[in-house]
Amino acid sequence: MFAETDSSGSHIEDALIAGDGLCEPDAVSFIASHARHCVQWMIEKAVLSDKDTCADSPHRYHLTRKGGHSQRQIVHSADATGKAVDTTLVNPSLHHRNITIIKRSHAVDLIMFDKVGLPGQ
Repeated sequence: MFAETDSSGSHIEDALIAGDGLCEPDAVSFIASHARHCVQWMIEKAVLSDKDTCADSPHRYHLTRKGGHSQRQIVHSADATGKAVDTTLVNPSLHHRNITIIKRSHAVDLIMFDKVGLPGQ
């Protein structure tokens, strides 16, 4: 967590509320408890880089608030975070021998089919 007021507990609560019963609590807890380490890794890879320009800011990175979040807790890369992730992480994975890319597919379809039993519902 990058803000002093942030915690893995607030991430877990936000995700479970936003997920409206579709989230697996143990998975949400695992992801939230490892989030800071993963975000730090992405910062080191220069994926996320927006710095906070306020001199009195308690943290180094500009944090934004996305839908479902109770506070500012998202480290980002301007308005192009998706492109930064794609360029830095996805492109190299296209050539990795242990990674299979399934094009024209959405993970939500896989999740919904497994959870509900019907595609797209």
